[in-house]
Amino acid sequence: MQSLTRRLESAQLRPRPSFPVPIALAITDLDVGGAERALMNLAVRLDRRRWAPVVIGLSGEGALADPIRRAGIPCECLGLDRRRPFQGVVRLARMLRRRRPALVQSFMFHANLAARLAGPWAGSPWIVGGLRVAEREKRWHLRLDRLTNRMACGSVCVSEGVARFSREVGGLDPDRLTVIPNGIDPAPFDAAEPVPRARIGVPDHAFLAATVGRIDAQKGLSDLLSAAEQVASARADWWLAIIGDGPQRDWLLAEIAGQHEAAEQ
Repeated sequence: MQSLTRRLESAQLRPRPSFPVPIALAITDLDVGGAERALMNLAVRLDRRRWAPVVIGLSGEGALADPIRRAGIPCECLGLDRRRPFQGVVRLARMLRRRRPALVQSFMFHANLAARLAGPWAGSPWIVGGLRVAEREKRWHLRLDRLTNRMACGSVCVSEGVARFSREVGGLDPDRLTVIPNGIDPAPFDAAEPVPRARIGVPDHAFLAATVGRIDAQKGLSDLLSAAEQVASARADWWLAIIGDGPQRDWLLAEIAGQHEAAEQ
């Protein structure tokens, strides 16, 4: 498939359709997470006079499926088993063939791969992947991305860092990569009630830094703790708040407890 850059350069300009253009937003699952929320925000904020989105989750019903439906957007959860990838590609292809989207935007590794493989069976819509992380642990993800890269127009990278990693380590064609950072709606943060510092044990005069996200090795928590320890050794009134949950929660608590014990000795 031609890269997105080449397709846009060679595409014949036509009048804007008088009807909303059907598009599909596909993702591995619809549980609460950064990529999932980004997809939901994109879907519900699209101009419905120009676009007719459908959201497709490859896994079972996730927590974000109902909010998407309440916004008036069709949402299909395929309930696929990751251990049966071929079955997943076939079911996704059938869904896309029924919906007939002009473009499929996928999010996350499994949805990226399934959308690329399903595209030819689904009438060959424009396929655009979504690269959310610099995958340093599962190198087979990088190999499959590289092997299937030309089955899509390209991929949207969530940051310049992810784009650079995808080029230099992943070996992806730069012509098939573009960077579009996540859009953030500041309204919920503007309306949020501040948490008193006393509630989390932080003095009013102290310098407080915070990080919010999934507690996972992918987020570089070990590097963060090392940096925090160095800063704390030079500045006693410095505090770090880590907000989130994830598979490394127990490890994180043990690391923090170990640092406290070392500091008291």
